[in-house]
Amino acid sequence: MKNLNLLTDPENLAAIWEKLTVAVKKRGGRDFALDLLAEDEGFPIIGPIADLVVNLERKLWPRSPITVDYGMPLNDMIKAAAQTSMDEDVVEQNFPFQGIGILKTELYVRPFIGLTTQAIIEKFSAKGLVPCKIEHMLARAAEDHTAQCVGGTIVCLGSPWINEKGDILVPAFEGACALMGNVRGLLLEKLVERWPDRYRFGAVPKA
Repeated sequence: MKNLNLLTDPENLAAIWEKLTVAVKKRGGRDFALDLLAEDEGFPIIGPIADLVVNLERKLWPRSPITVDYGMPLNDMIKAAAQTSMDEDVVEQNFPFQGIGILKTELYVRPFIGLTTQAIIEKFSAKGLVPCKIEHMLARAAEDHTAQCVGGTIVCLGSPWINEKGDILVPAFEGACALMGNVRGLLLEKLVERWPDRYRFGAVPKA
């Protein structure tokens, strides 16, 4: 699959440069207009361009810093995350932790409408990410009890579990904000062929 990292994919960088050239020409610019970015006269607009790119990234790929304490048992993590309801199969036996110590990382959450599980994993991989695990989302929920209440259910594809029927289930954090308080549920969702638009998906940087 094509690598979307500009630093390692010259073809992708060339494609973006070509699109910029077309856009400049449509606005009456000359062939050498973009070359000005590499000269002293063009330096003042480099910052604003970078700001636009970063703002676009944060809009399409929102992220939050999280701290995972692997010394904390699953039940304690769930309590800290203030889940008001929980699937009875969410237990340490089914979702054992593999990390140790304290992990500081970032959690990305975004929707992928109508994509298969494999396609979502590939989308993440192209950005240097892997699907998040249950402990990542619990850490996020502990730091912000409203994190799962707006925007749709958040799925942790990195923590699959197979039940006695052979179904593959993954943790899903759903919630709703209400005047009387926030409702937060930690459920198990069966993997589907294509995910509908009410779901979002969490990811963390590759180790």
